[in-house]
Amino acid sequence: AHDEMEQRIEERTADLAKVNEKLKRETLEREQAQRRLRKGQERYELATRAANVGVWDVNLQTNEFYLDPNLKAILGYRENEIPNDLEIWAGFVHPDDKQPAMDAFQTHIDGETPEYIYEHRMLHKDGSIRWILVRGTAIRDAQGNPIRVVGTDTDITQRKLAEEALCKARDELEQRVEERTAELAQANIKLKEEIAERKRAESHREAALEALRGSEQRYHSLFEDTPLALWEEDYSQVKAHLDNL
Repeated sequence: AHDEMEQRIEERTADLAKVNEKLKRETLEREQAQRRLRKGQERYELATRAANVGVWDVNLQTNEFYLDPNLKAILGYRENEIPNDLEIWAGFVHPDDKQPAMDAFQTHIDGETPEYIYEHRMLHKDGSIRWILVRGTAIRDAQGNPIRVVGTDTDITQRKLAEEALCKARDELEQRVEERTAELAQANIKLKEEIAERKRAESHREAALEALRGSEQRYHSLFEDTPLALWEEDYSQVKAHLDNL
């Protein structure tokens, strides 16, 4: 029984070691995924800054608005389907993002920010959502008054999806870690219970052995207090009596 208990403890310890190793691998994979995402984001930002994905130009004095055909294509439209009109273009911005985007634009026009940078959603022709990164810079006259704002729009939908996927993977991994931690805790409790049970069994065994040793001593004392010769004398008298019958 002792060897069997030792073997069970060794097996449980090995199982715990395997679970711990798997958790380490999963944590490493998560860290590697985060590093890959950060590198991808850095490369993407460098590429979008170097390339004109889609250009727009607003003349604040005449309200003339130029919209690159590539920007219309991002939303699934042909050149002639969307006029070069700022109000119409703003109508494609997601309702929840429209006012915050316009506020950020106005803040830059007022000279409170060095650059107009904002991420917002726009409505695609097919009903889906496109995430757009807007970058713009105001051109000012000698007195510092804004006369034009020129900028670019970049479709960052894939990046957003990747971020969402990473967040989901992180949440799932954290949940799995919590579940594995709970499993380890339960296994540890069970192992402690088995060890305690083993100690109780050993204690009962020792108590039984001690009781057996006490009985043995009392048995020996009984025979020591009753000499064998006395038993033999009594037996001889009984035998003689029987022979005379």
